[in-house]
Amino acid sequence: MSDPKERYGVGEKVDEAGEYVCEICHTEGGVHVHEFKEGEEFPTCMNCGASTSWKKAPDKE
Repeated sequence: MSDPKERYGVGEKVDEAGEYVCEICHTEGGVHVHEFKEGEEFPTCMNCGASTSWKKAPDKE
């Protein structure tokens, strides 16, 4: 199994289910993290549009 990427663009497939944040604005309408399932496509961020760059959210302690 290959390692997941660090950054994802709009329309790319989710490699690993979990929580992700928009790297550009980190908030998307006041929501800090978004839960995505493996195989879903990453959507556009309502704030950043086509510039959206998703990254895996840091693990909570």
